[in-house]
Amino acid sequence: MLKTIFIRELKRYTYSDLKIVLEYKDDNHLNLVIKKLKEYSILKTIKKGIEDIEELSYEDEVIEEVSSDSNDIYYVFKYVGIVIVLGILIICYPKYLSSESPLKEIKQIIRVISKYDSKHKIIKMYNENDYSGSYNYLAMALYLLNDYYEHGIYRNDQEIIETNGDGNIIWDRTINETFMLISNNKPYYLELKTKKRNYDDFDFITVLHRIILTKISKEFDNSKIFELFDLAGVDLTNESLSDVGDVEYISYKILKKINVEFNTRKINLLKLFYTYINKDQSINDIECMSYYGTQSFNLVWEEVCAEIFDNKLETKLKDIDKPIVCNDNNQKLIDIIEKPKWTYTGNLAAKTLIPDTITVYKNEESKFFIILDAKYYYPLLEKGQAPKRQPGIESITKQFLYQLAYKNLIEDNGYEVRNIFILPTEEEKIIDKSSVTMDMFTKEPLKLKPILVKFIPAVEAYDLYLLNKKIDVLKLLNND
Repeated sequence: MLKTIFIRELKRYTYSDLKIVLEYKDDNHLNLVIKKLKEYSILKTIKKGIEDIEELSYEDEVIEEVSSDSNDIYYVFKYVGIVIVLGILIICYPKYLSSESPLKEIKQIIRVISKYDSKHKIIKMYNENDYSGSYNYLAMALYLLNDYYEHGIYRNDQEIIETNGDGNIIWDRTINETFMLISNNKPYYLELKTKKRNYDDFDFITVLHRIILTKISKEFDNSKIFELFDLAGVDLTNESLSDVGDVEYISYKILKKINVEFNTRKINLLKLFYTYINKDQSINDIECMSYYGTQSFNLVWEEVCAEIFDNKLETKLKDIDKPIVCNDNNQKLIDIIEKPKWTYTGNLAAKTLIPDTITVYKNEESKFFIILDAKYYYPLLEKGQAPKRQPGIESITKQFLYQLAYKNLIEDNGYEVRNIFILPTEEEKIIDKSSVTMDMFTKEPLKLKPILVKFIPAVEAYDLYLLNKKIDVLKLLNND
């Protein structure tokens, strides 16, 4: 049975803290786990003097070997998602959540990561390029179970041609290969060629598929894995792998089948079977490293905000507003931002500033040009105190530059501009934390609008993202 541990992202742990949290009595096991987690960049070791760990740099990390004598470093999990290592299920939840065991929230976040992964492929099945290498056991298990519920068991189907059988009639063969009688100018066939599919439930690969699914289900039984992914295990057979052959024989049968199979889904399954048989690891093995999540949840948050706020960056100007004052209404919104020109070459650079999200909102009274920057931060903003863990000067200056880049378009078309940092919160309502100003941008001669700071309910944002719906922008604007 997997032991379940909840870990808050970026929370500082000492070596002794980890030993207590992970419930290890000896240093050897703990050191193995730390080493494996660091190998996958899930766990970071940092110097104790570092205060701001929102954006850890390479220089912040401690590279030395870990031991119980390391009293001058902290351990932090730079990860959101699930990790299984040495029989422990580690649930890493986002840094903005205050609960110490937010199972409901992490279930929703897993669905968000899954949707993001369907587009960006961040969760790798194999840790090496070919299917004989090491693999991500959890990702493989989830793939096999989801595939089973969608497509059923692997079947070696055969097409059988019969005469006057129960299957569908094959008219071309019936016409070309049988005799026809004509009565009252109508053709009649005494024999009909039919076809049906025959499924062999005792096919070697079919039996193997049942064994693997059942074995996986038993390993995850009584753990929170099935609850987290809204899945159920299966019990399809009492047979074991040893009942069908040794590793060499099973591998031979799988490879033989791969060489004659043309169905993409079946080929993928066969490759997973091959890897599973040859690695034959247990979730209690240190080498059986499993994970489902990301070290870069900031990118997930950015996509969530871009989707729910209906990002218009790649939209042509003529499709954003009508009429619109501009030089070329077939130009995309992203194309308005100027690219640097290197005068010696006489050419423009390939890249320029790219905002996270820009959207436009109109009502009867006014219309708004809204520049959004999705910031996955958990800042400490208290009145009378210096800000901590906040977005850095680079983020602030870029956000002002985005506004400056669109200044002419905004003024020529009578938009009210809103420049906003969007951050996640576990609260159920939008929280307004005033704004960020810099005199060089907000006073003469530029007179740009300050950057508003808004915390939006993460649960609501994720629900909208999962349902492919848009947020009510007016709620954000009315919260000014």
